[in-house]
Amino acid sequence: MLRSGELLDGGETLLETPRLIADALASKVRISTLLLSEPLSIPARRLLSIAARDVEIIHLPHKTFQSLSTTETSQGAMALAAAPDWKERDLFKRSSSPPFLLIATGIQDPGNLGTILRAAEAFGVSGVILTRGTVSPWNAKALRASSGAVLRLPILRNTTPAEVIQLLATHGVKLYGAVARGGCAPEELPALQAIAIAVGAEAGGLPSELEASATPLSITIAPQVESLNVAAATAVILYEVARQQALQQRRAAPGGTKRGPRSTGKSRKQANHN
Repeated sequence: MLRSGELLDGGETLLETPRLIADALASKVRISTLLLSEPLSIPARRLLSIAARDVEIIHLPHKTFQSLSTTETSQGAMALAAAPDWKERDLFKRSSSPPFLLIATGIQDPGNLGTILRAAEAFGVSGVILTRGTVSPWNAKALRASSGAVLRLPILRNTTPAEVIQLLATHGVKLYGAVARGGCAPEELPALQAIAIAVGAEAGGLPSELEASATPLSITIAPQVESLNVAAATAVILYEVARQQALQQRRAAPGGTKRGPRSTGKSRKQANHN
């Protein structure tokens, strides 16, 4: 079923927007079939011009096309694409910097998961681990919310907390677990070391095994606010880790200082006129 939220037979997934299809083509993801609604939209015509010659093109009446789409306002193009088959080693491929992993546990809302994956890619996460019970990243809403990150970011699925703990221990990765209050601040993390951040659903939090093995991590929020949405909280944490990585890399570089780059003379003159 195209709407199952899981991969189709043969390991393919349905991409439902021209933007996702273009992202897949740019990322060298193999697309086997391009489904186009008649009459052709401008985005559909553009995809035709960049699709590989061996892609099967199927033209569908508008009503039939709409019956296959999960979006309310389709842009007239869908595609069947080969989902990346990520392995454990893919999470640790980056040789220029230590592993920076994200573990998502029990996330049920596909929009939240997609947003989390988009933030993970934006802030330099090297790989994501999804524990059992987390919604599929191939869910149509998760795919759209990820803005194509699910096609590029190494993701391991259906792991147990015990498997996560063993994997991190094998690779020397220190685990931090996001909790509402009482943990260390993100700016205190050793950003240039191998670390993993575990986030859980707002209602259930982290599984007990992960929580017991992790160093608590919290972001400061107003006392009257109980917690943040998991996607928002994850984005804040990942941004701060990425910022600390950049700061610590500059300090570690030859001639690096704790101060930021000095302004140019032109900038100072402009500032004096403001």
